[in-house]
Amino acid sequence: MTEIEFKLYQKKLGDRIKRLRIAKDLSRSQVAHVCGVEERLIADTENGKEDCYLDFLIVLTDCLEVGLSELMGFELD
Repeated sequence: MTEIEFKLYQKKLGDRIKRLRIAKDLSRSQVAHVCGVEERLIADTENGKEDCYLDFLIVLTDCLEVGLSELMGFELD
């Protein structure tokens, strides 16, 4: 994966996280509180400005009540 492809994926992931958060009617502040992180991390992640580590993504799946594959945008056969 090139750096450009990675940045594009990061932005798509952020958009997906934001869409899921809004669908659950949660604010960035609420998600940050449940995840135990600063609100800035949620904002930067949604805006594609932050690298996401697996442990953080797993915490997000719990908060947003979705599977990791859905959060990451993977389709399982």
